[in-house]
Amino acid sequence: MPSNKDSHVKLNNKNYEIWAVLIYAILMHKGLAEVATRESPMPTTGPNSTAGKAWNCKNTEAHAEIILVVETDQLAYISAQTAAEIWTELECVHYAQGPTQLALCQKFLTIKKKKGQLMSQWIADV
Repeated sequence: MPSNKDSHVKLNNKNYEIWAVLIYAILMHKGLAEVATRESPMPTTGPNSTAGKAWNCKNTEAHAEIILVVETDQLAYISAQTAAEIWTELECVHYAQGPTQLALCQKFLTIKKKKGQLMSQWIADV
């Protein structure tokens, strides 16, 4: 694992964009990024072939790397068996087009009326 202190950032409900860049860099450094991002799918020769065994080994390692850099509350979003499927699950939860339900809930819970803001405008924002 790279020695950069920031590479140990764990995924939570607020840092997906930063986390994704950092974990991708870690996976690239270890030669696992192509497995986690579907650039290298399971070989059609089967899991018992030399290529299939090598892919399974990389997938297992990438799977573990991703799991080890998420907060425990994020494990609820992970149900897939391959690193690429886990990557997609986390991306769907945290990086959907437009605000996700999680992001909207976070925004609702932390919204505050700004100084000088009209009450009607604040209510509209809420």
